[in-house]
Amino acid sequence: CLPGPQTAMMGNLTVRAGVWPQEVAILECPHRGGDLAHDEFRCTRPGCGSRFRSLLGIPDLRIAQDAAVDYEEDWTLACSLADAYPGASFRDLLERVWRSRVRQELVSQERAEMRIAQIQRTRLKHTQDMDDTGWLGTLVPRNARARVLDLGCGPGGFLLPAGRVFGNAAGIDISMAWLVVCRKRLEAERIPALLVCACAEPGSAWDSAPAAPRAA
Repeated sequence: CLPGPQTAMMGNLTVRAGVWPQEVAILECPHRGGDLAHDEFRCTRPGCGSRFRSLLGIPDLRIAQDAAVDYEEDWTLACSLADAYPGASFRDLLERVWRSRVRQELVSQERAEMRIAQIQRTRLKHTQDMDDTGWLGTLVPRNARARVLDLGCGPGGFLLPAGRVFGNAAGIDISMAWLVVCRKRLEAERIPALLVCACAEPGSAWDSAPAAPRAA
């Protein structure tokens, strides 16, 4: 896994993405609700002090619960993606994720190739959605595009174009592996966004671990 410079790079993105006039992005501890120190993702609430691991500056705020993702398997895959990250493209990392699924016999090679092509096309679809004549562009007027939170952002198909039309963008996903892929996609086009690995299912971790910004 990559330490140091990569973490600092994401930290810079987090700061730029998280600052609004008189407002700053604050992450909360999923255990006690205390603010998390951005430098080490440690809960600052007295009596807690929980520390959360991070990868490429993306904090892992997932808590134990029944989930569709095996956290440790996902973390192992995410670390392998992080190792390849410096010299890899978005497409490279995307293919690595699907190759791992083919090896595990979760999907066929044909299905994997189809999903890779679909994921790459989502950018165009969501760009059209957010055009002034698109359904989202019509629904959200220009003066209401201060910030956006994408729950289940995956490889960033929506977050990438959203980061261009909203003032600030944040993405949450239960898979750290997908967030590493998403980070590369955003980085390649210089789109700053706050990325957080967390659960967001209603009635579970989302209730106790909100990662959306609040007033400082």
